Amino acid sequence: MANKQATAYRNLATMLQAGVPIIRSLQGAAGTYGPFGRAFNGIAKVVANGDTMANGMARHRNVFSKLDIMLVQAGETAGDLPNTLKELAKWYEFQSRIKRNIISGSILPMMVLHVAAFIAPLPGLILSMLGKGNMSTSDYLFRVVQILLIFYIPISCVIACILLRRKIPEVGVLFDPVVGIIPLVGKALKQWALSRYCRVFGTLLKAGVPIVQCTEIATELAGNTVVAGWVKGGIASARAGNPVSEGFSRSLPRIFLESWYVGEETGELAESAQRLAESFADSAEFLFMQLSVWLPRILYALVSLMLIYMILVASGAIGYVATISDLSN
Repeated sequence: MANKQATAYRNLATMLQAGVPIIRSLQGAAGTYGPFGRAFNGIAKVVANGDTMANGMARHRNVFSKLDIMLVQAGETAGDLPNTLKELAKWYEFQSRIKRNIISGSILPMMVLHVAAFIAPLPGLILSMLGKGNMSTSDYLFRVVQILLIFYIPISCVIACILLRRKIPEVGVLFDPVVGIIPLVGKALKQWALSRYCRVFGTLLKAGVPIVQCTEIATELAGNTVVAGWVKGGIASARAGNPVSEGFSRSLPRIFLESWYVGEETGELAESAQRLAESFADSAEFLFMQLSVWLPRILYALVSLMLIYMILVASGAIGYVATISDLSN
């Protein structure tokens, strides 16, 4: 889905920059992208009736995120919609690359895991078939399921939390701090959230949105409660007429704080925010790439430990059977 969004947004931006009317551009960008394409056709009808693209997107919230709607609205307000759409395309291309790298890096280890799950309890079944054990076929399959559940239960819990946090904010309050302490993963997610915050803030400020509203929306769309906690003080500071940075937590990376200070002092805060967005996006991508490298190694290590444990258990069982056999003779 992310890749389809990136392609559609980029096609739409290209057509608009080429001077194609927005209604024809929306219809052309829709292409054959399923629900996303049908939503674009619906937006074209809304725009044809004199409404904005952002309002048309708001009617399809099951397809477009709040981030998409707010940035498009800012782009329309600033008269810079093509560049805003290109920024959205880059964002979804970034997400697509991250997901693709993690999934591709996990396929082989997961295959090894499933093979190992079937092989590990196999000695017990073979001994039973030779009359030297009491493991039935159902017992064997139960052991296989047990091994797989050791891995699938934590994975399912993480996926459930990710899906639920989008609908239930309270889940993020509990989930984000826990994930944040996991090496590599926590840092990558925080860098990703900082990139979102800076991208939204910079785009809105460039569009002429009041700075208080920029800080409010950017904080809401950061996508991580820990990062939102670091920057939310900027809202109160902006409301009081002070620089946004005065309300920032000192837990923020130094490069973030220093670059933000410079942007405020030079009057180029929007540009500084956009540069920070690119910098943190690159950093997050690098960390996710490292994760895609280390994740298979971690899975291999876990599978190896599981096999060693099963071999030791099987060896003990074989020795026990042999001892009983000797005593019987």
